[in-house]
Amino acid sequence: MITKRNFTLFYVGASALATFFCFLAWVNNLVVLWRWTVNFITLTESKTSESTRITSGWFKWLDWTAVDQSTVTTFIPFFGFAFITLGFWRIYRKTAQMDDDFPFFRSYDRINVSLGLIGTLIGIIIIGFYDLDKVTMGDLMMCLHTALFSTLIAVAWIFVVVLLFTKPFMHWWHNKINGISPADSFDDRFLERLEQSAATIRHELTESSTALSHFSGDLQQASGSLTAISLTLNDSTALFQKGIAEPLLTLQRNQTDQTTALLQLSQTLSLIHTSQQALVDLIKEYKSNTNTLQASLDNIRSDHARLDATYQQTRKEADQSRLEADQTRKEAEETRLQVVDLQRLSREAQTRFNQQFAELNAQRQHLEQTAQRLLSEQAELKAALDAERFRASESEKTLSKIKSIF
Repeated sequence: MITKRNFTLFYVGASALATFFCFLAWVNNLVVLWRWTVNFITLTESKTSESTRITSGWFKWLDWTAVDQSTVTTFIPFFGFAFITLGFWRIYRKTAQMDDDFPFFRSYDRINVSLGLIGTLIGIIIIGFYDLDKVTMGDLMMCLHTALFSTLIAVAWIFVVVLLFTKPFMHWWHNKINGISPADSFDDRFLERLEQSAATIRHELTESSTALSHFSGDLQQASGSLTAISLTLNDSTALFQKGIAEPLLTLQRNQTDQTTALLQLSQTLSLIHTSQQALVDLIKEYKSNTNTLQASLDNIRSDHARLDATYQQTRKEADQSRLEADQTRKEAEETRLQVVDLQRLSREAQTRFNQQFAELNAQRQHLEQTAQRLLSEQAELKAALDAERFRASESEKTLSKIKSIF
């Protein structure tokens, strides 16, 4: 009996054959590329399409696939069918992890498109190694084949084969053989996306907390700067007192050195004024940095509050969706149990009906046998009655003859 698992095994075999065929085509294309490269490098005369042409590879019946000197045209189907085979095998073993990229990986489409563009660039680059004064239409066609076929296969494979046929069919087949309805699959994907969103928000909250701790460190550094400013102010005050006291003592000790003391006092006052100006600039810079840090801290706090509210709302929605999904599964399980009970009752009723029908059939057969026996007895009685009637008629005739004699 052909089952869905047998069909899955058939798909595994078919995709494996396609993978093997594409692998042979890719190997044949590599051989053609190698022979063409060796011939091109070792050629000493003018390089033209006629002199560098390679007739065939290892498999002549696959030469029609070797139209691309970058081998991208044959590698992309081989690469894709390998993942398709692996995907069907996982579906058969019931180990498939379904997501939007199954049976491929996340950046599979970008890699294939990039390979197509690389093939295009290789086709454009190759033409530059030919003799420009002897370039022919054959040279241009060979390079155009390399440039255009690689891009054509990449685009057709990704946007037609993969997105339009392969992914929808494999998702549908997986859901069908596992008894998953599209609604359940959509609910699971929706829950996974909600969980991913919650994880992203949680990561952003962690980064916000880290930023807050950094700003707290900056505030502590600013507090240290304020302490340094206070120490500088104290040093300036001590310097001022020292600069005033020493000239006064000098004036008291020696009146002749008054001019020198006044000059020293003027220099000290200038130094104090410079220190006070630097202190004022440092205080202004500290106030500006403090205001900037406070504004940034307020913005981070508001972002943190907004992200926290979004996270709580998303978590509530995810919990509500999970509860609804659980309720739906419970209802489906209850319905399934009811259907099983109804099927069991139906089988029991069918069994009783079959037993009663068999009993009635046996009674009918017994009645038919009884009726046949009664009919045979009735026939025997009728025959005996006819015989008695005949004997009575004969007796009457004999009696009549006797009466006529007397």
